[in-house]
Amino acid sequence: MSRAGRGLVAAAAAAALLCLSGRPAAAVSGEGEEGWAVYAIQPRLHLLAHEFSLSIGFLPLDAFYKYFTVAGAYTYHFNEFWAWEVGKFIYGVPIATKLEDTLEERWSVQPNPESLDEVKFFLGSSLVVKPAYGKIATFNSKILFAELYFTLGGGIAKLDTPGFRPMIIPGVGLRFFAGKFVSVRFDIRDYLYFEGVESVTNHLYVGLGMSLNLGGELRRRRMEAMKKPDKKGEFIP
Repeated sequence: MSRAGRGLVAAAAAAALLCLSGRPAAAVSGEGEEGWAVYAIQPRLHLLAHEFSLSIGFLPLDAFYKYFTVAGAYTYHFNEFWAWEVGKFIYGVPIATKLEDTLEERWSVQPNPESLDEVKFFLGSSLVVKPAYGKIATFNSKILFAELYFTLGGGIAKLDTPGFRPMIIPGVGLRFFAGKFVSVRFDIRDYLYFEGVESVTNHLYVGLGMSLNLGGELRRRRMEAMKKPDKKGEFIP
């Protein structure tokens, strides 16, 4: 191995050891005047508790129908990292493409009836994990606070044909905070529902919505009160 190659390997090993030996949650930048450690990570400015959401969206994957959707959801946030989307209801408005007419006119082919089964609504519930929260500078003039989250849940799909189909619903989303009580969220989810044992159909959902947060500031005040010492100098449990 050349000298340059040995240098790159040594530098990579040193960087790996530095990352493994560092603190995972916060970076220490020095000590304060009284010897206290100073951390670069700040607590979250926005706390969520009871979240009510309304959104519009699109289901683009079906070859015979495209769907515009309206949705409503309620989410309870346990803490800064975990939440439960108790329920999300999505209603689809189908818009027929010309594929069925094209198949019949050009090739005298009729599509499978199952392919023409329209989506009526989805109803699901998901676990939410929120691993990332931070600031974004826009044009060096404004600061936006954003949050990345992932979802995984299940539910039912209602189509034209009788009965309900069980679903698995993975997803990812990005939230931008417009204040302490309002946020804008962008969601991508894959609604996979089962037609029997061997057949699985998926609808990719892309949605944009607004959320109203209630109870977040009350939760913050309670958390701050728990950190304040009482008259004896002891922290309130």
